Amino acid sequence: MEVSIKIKVEVSIAWWFKPYMYGVLAMCAITGREPDEAKVTAWCMKAVRAKINGKRINAHRES
Repeated sequence: MEVSIKIKVEVSIAWWFKPYMYGVLAMCAITGREPDEAKVTAWCMKAVRAKINGKRINAHRES
């Protein structure tokens, strides 16, 4: 018996994420320091949006 399942996955990135990353990179180049990985990760989690079959996935859960 064969079972067929179709899953539609949509991933998008907020419009402001690319300029944010350019700003982070510019400040790193100017100051010679590394970015705060936790802060960059938090903003990345807010910027990436995913849906499965039209329902938004909550990616803000703690691991």
